[in-house]
Amino acid sequence: MSDQTEKDRNRDILLVDDAEEIRLLVTRQLRKAGYAKVVEASSAVEAFSILGLDRDDKAGAGIDLIIMDIVMPEIDGIAACHRIKEHDRFEDVPIIMITALADKGILQLAFAAGATDYITKPVDRLELIARVR
Repeated sequence: MSDQTEKDRNRDILLVDDAEEIRLLVTRQLRKAGYAKVVEASSAVEAFSILGLDRDDKAGAGIDLIIMDIVMPEIDGIAACHRIKEHDRFEDVPIIMITALADKGILQLAFAAGATDYITKPVDRLELIARVR
């Protein structure tokens, strides 16, 4: 295994999705691919807490990648992405959106908010791992 591949697999990944079955599936797929450091959040508010956005601290400074659902209750993934990207310490952290929506306008909004990529539901393991790498 190359040093770069080993470095990539030591990434801390934050997975944000309100659907428990999606979180379980994606976490399992990531761990099978060697990504052991997956932190799960069931809402944008929980993600903000993990990242330390609700406090003035560096709690989420170790997060290297965020995978986030677009459609969530209370705060959707696009608004959450925008709020995360407002913080300097997360401006270079990639955010991959997960969506079942085929609406290109929604994806444009996600990219405008700071998303770097997207994956469609149902989540395909090969696509997921390729995007995470």
